[in-house]
Amino acid sequence: MSAQSSQTFSQDGLPALPYNLRHHKKKIAIIWGLIFLDSCIAPLILFYPIAYASTLGWQKLFAITTSAFGLVTFFEYVRRSWRLVRKDDFSRPLGGKRKWLDCFHLTFTIGSLIVIIEMIVGTAPEGQLVRLLSMPNPSVMFLVGYLILQADILYLLGYNTLIRISSTPKGAPHKPGLFPIIEDVVANDGGGGKLYREALIARYEASPLFRQMLVRLGFFWSIPSILVAAACTAVVFSTSYPVAYAVGWGVPGIWGIIWAFTTIKLVQAGLRKEKEAWSKERAGAA
Repeated sequence: MSAQSSQTFSQDGLPALPYNLRHHKKKIAIIWGLIFLDSCIAPLILFYPIAYASTLGWQKLFAITTSAFGLVTFFEYVRRSWRLVRKDDFSRPLGGKRKWLDCFHLTFTIGSLIVIIEMIVGTAPEGQLVRLLSMPNPSVMFLVGYLILQADILYLLGYNTLIRISSTPKGAPHKPGLFPIIEDVVANDGGGGKLYREALIARYEASPLFRQMLVRLGFFWSIPSILVAAACTAVVFSTSYPVAYAVGWGVPGIWGIIWAFTTIKLVQAGLRKEKEAWSKERAGAA
């Protein structure tokens, strides 16, 4: 099914995006609330009561409390993996084969491997790198921030892709770094499917303001993500264990919540500006 055959348009003539976050806000709140609990709150809730109520060494304490991390994330990984490899291609990228994963899932996989390595090394009997058990969240921030920033720079320089990136085929012009994240998360995790992938591409190709907004948001997320991760890393490896654990597990989550709510406001303002500009252009052409 082509993008043109399924494409609908809003009243102002813009290619419509068939996914309203307001209609899915309960589901989104539950999923991300559980992920936040799993990746930030649970390790901290376990760490400090045990730290001050027991005589465990720091390495054992870190290992016990960090073991609470990843349960929800693992479940979500398995669920979205199944959606990508099942016979029904509803959630897969456009033109993607059953064995291909989307860009977000590949990033998810790389991030998970980095975290697993940190867990293994941090719990090694020698205990020399126990501080790595405070680094899963900053490490993921480094990874995601770098990938978004790299993609935005390649887009601005006009490079073509060397590999397929979700629905963007090999050899096509690079898209901004946030594009495949939005495409994959909404299409797979949000249930938007191929219809949303088609609609997002149509909107991207039709609207210069939409493309500009994605680039601005990409820099808004990538550069601060790298800087915050660097600051967390410096604190983790230079302060006491209790402070290191609090910063490594708590600060990325707090930063993410602030940036997410700010992004909602920025997107709302950007879409209003896009709609107004598109309406004026249509009125002038009439």
